[in-house]
Amino acid sequence: MVSVRVPTLQELVAAIPTDKENLFQYELDWPYILHANIPEEKLRPWIGKKIVEMLGEEEEDMISFIVGEMKRKCDPKSL
Repeated sequence: MVSVRVPTLQELVAAIPTDKENLFQYELDWPYILHANIPEEKLRPWIGKKIVEMLGEEEEDMISFIVGEMKRKCDPKSL
């Protein structure tokens, strides 16, 4: 039996580029992201929090738009 090492969360985070150009070119595992419902379960609360920080209030239409674009696998530059 072959043992497969699973990377730690810290290793996964360290592998994500931090500069805008490389970050926007980073390949995402869309089948996994959509299957795990990450846009709704993980990103919607985070996006809502960021919008409140920027605008001072929750904007459900804006949150829904961004989550919808994520589900459509939008290009980051188009957002």
